[in-house]
Amino acid sequence: MTEKNTEKKKILILDDKKETTDFIELLLEMEQFEVRSLNNPIELVPILKKEQFDLLLLDIMMPGLDGWQVTRLIKSEKEHKKMPIIILSCLTDKKSKFIAKKFGVDDFVEKPFSPEVLVSKIKKLLGM
Repeated sequence: MTEKNTEKKKILILDDKKETTDFIELLLEMEQFEVRSLNNPIELVPILKKEQFDLLLLDIMMPGLDGWQVTRLIKSEKEHKKMPIIILSCLTDKKSKFIAKKFGVDDFVEKPFSPEVLVSKIKKLLGM
């Protein structure tokens, strides 16, 4: 009998709207993910210095640092460069999606989103 890997995948959610992060956090915890959420992008750097995450869910339009600046920051750091990023945004224009791909974002989910679609995309990126 082989032992199953019981280590939960860690997901970081960064969105300035608390109701959004609360909803996604509950959704992902029900799917057995370990979840951490932030509502202020300025808090990201200290958290990334202390913790490793398997995936980042990221809003684009936030005060302080926007999602594009956060993406550039993460992709420029050796220890986080390969962390998958899914953009969650109400920006649905082709330019935003083009910029997301250019910056190395792995997927793009339009708000409002289907919980099933979001979970499916997360599991796909994490090889589950």
